[in-house]
Amino acid sequence: MQYFARASYCIAQPPKSGIVPENYFSCPACTAPQLAGFQIHTVAYFRPLNVLAYVGTVPLQSGTGIVIAFRGTVPSSLKNWAVDINFLTKPQAGAPGQVHGGFLQSWLSLRAPILAAIKDITSNTPIKHIFYTGHSLGAALATVAAAEITQAYGQLGRSVYTFGSPRVGTAPWAAWFNGRVPDNWRYVHYSDLVTSVPPTWTGFVHVGREVWLPDVGAQPTKICNRATADGKEDTSCSYSLGIWKKLSVMDRIDDHGLYLGLTFGCGGARFQALTAQQKAQARHDTIEFVAALSGVRVNENETTEQIIEKLQHQPKPVF
Repeated sequence: MQYFARASYCIAQPPKSGIVPENYFSCPACTAPQLAGFQIHTVAYFRPLNVLAYVGTVPLQSGTGIVIAFRGTVPSSLKNWAVDINFLTKPQAGAPGQVHGGFLQSWLSLRAPILAAIKDITSNTPIKHIFYTGHSLGAALATVAAAEITQAYGQLGRSVYTFGSPRVGTAPWAAWFNGRVPDNWRYVHYSDLVTSVPPTWTGFVHVGREVWLPDVGAQPTKICNRATADGKEDTSCSYSLGIWKKLSVMDRIDDHGLYLGLTFGCGGARFQALTAQQKAQARHDTIEFVAALSGVRVNENETTEQIIEKLQHQPKPVF
């Protein structure tokens, strides 16, 4: 699924949402051999929020599956930050608890063309399974989308694979989601800062089983338990890393952008190959994203160090 999530960053933005020709899925990341057999159906794009997802079919050992992949935050677009700062929680139809208002708003902006694509595909092809995936903001949108779509297509198998996901909803919502989508795998690359926000003191709790990917040369991959019904997360995986330990390894900022050997984003360059200026910008973008998801407003001209200092001096701990 990581290859589908990565391709979402590179697929072209259509003038409007809708069915696209098969050759629309032809970007370098889209033509990876791991995606052989995938047939694109629809690209959903909402320009005001600059959010995008695509839907298509993939052959399975028995039958056909649907893949829905959501693009993550595009650092160069301030339209995404406006969503991330929309920190108020809101109810999702048919579910208890609350979800992040910005994530819900983004999903609702893509909802109609995605649901239309699923309806069209299932009307013409016997479907066994629906897969949801995404990285960063896209991971959160994949989770919110799965929560709704599984209510309408509960007879189909469903799996969620996310990479570098922030927390999406409150404890009651997360517990409900875990019961509805038990095959839910949330990958965290060692000290990925984005997976620590929104802060737990806001009531947000992670969903699914965490697959904690090791630091280079460190502990093996570890699978942790889901959060308990009262919202307590497993402290033996990434939650065991305090925020300041994470910030002290900011020289390894590629934790958020690098998963399972793949660099997320259309450029595809390994972080280690970037120039010092590019590394500094990547560090700034990630800290800015973390601040936005923590409800900490950032001025356009603030430096990385100034944003970190803001995070350190919040009335309540950010993480």
